[in-house]
Amino acid sequence: MSSLELLFPSAGWKARNSNPDLYPYFADFLDLKKTSEIISPLDPAQLALVLSRIVSELLFGFRSMQFAFNFGEDDFVTPLLDQWQKTLEESFYTNYIPKVDEYAHLFDTSRKQRQKTTYQMNLLNDIHWVRRYFLFPHYDYKSGIPPSFSKKNISSLYSAARSLRKMLTGLAEDIDAVKRNGGVEAGALYLKIKNAESPYHFEIDNPLSKRLNTLLPKKQRTNVSLIFFTLAVCSVLDDHLNNLASAAYQFEKEIVFRSVDNEGVEPVLWVEKRTDMEEIFKRSIAARKGKP
Repeated sequence: MSSLELLFPSAGWKARNSNPDLYPYFADFLDLKKTSEIISPLDPAQLALVLSRIVSELLFGFRSMQFAFNFGEDDFVTPLLDQWQKTLEESFYTNYIPKVDEYAHLFDTSRKQRQKTTYQMNLLNDIHWVRRYFLFPHYDYKSGIPPSFSKKNISSLYSAARSLRKMLTGLAEDIDAVKRNGGVEAGALYLKIKNAESPYHFEIDNPLSKRLNTLLPKKQRTNVSLIFFTLAVCSVLDDHLNNLASAAYQFEKEIVFRSVDNEGVEPVLWVEKRTDMEEIFKRSIAARKGKP
């Protein structure tokens, strides 16, 4: 979590087990799509969405990395990025968020009419199945009604996060081995990445690359640093999704949408966004440098 706190001070990482609302902080910074605000801060899917988008922005810097042939295909970064984006799109914007948003609107109507329709109940059933098949593999949900979507060829976020973490861990182990052997100055060679110590490069600067540039001295703005930052964030995401002991599996299942006082009764369809993130980041940088 230290890497996340460095990049996004006061976003709520230190209190993440208390379900801080991440949407107001990240809505504009990560350009979260419309209706993302409908996800309740009590829903672990909100943290999964934010972490996934952070990883997405960091991965754009991997395009300039040159990987050794014995690591796999020479150009596997483009397919990796495409697949990651496809998985996010299917998990959140095709399946989860539209269903939660529709359910919230229907719930508001049925609450006033004091009755639920069969369609609404089936929609809720689908929401639970999306959680199980796309996001949280240990999500305990049983129903005699199957999901309305096909379970074939699902690109689950939890599998993608686990695979990406494994790949990044392999790169990190390669980097650590070079350090243990005295570095390239002593003749140690990187086996998996050819330009590990070259400056990282983002074809188009994004909010993450700009923050990395501010955080890191010029000599440390390397592919090595980018790999370790990405691994740190991906590890938090992987644990959140795949670790049965994570807070993701301790929440109240019937919390489906953002609601007044988190009571799950009256939907909240608009959220005020924070505007102080850059000022907080600047103060954090100044504090680390010992400036008043």
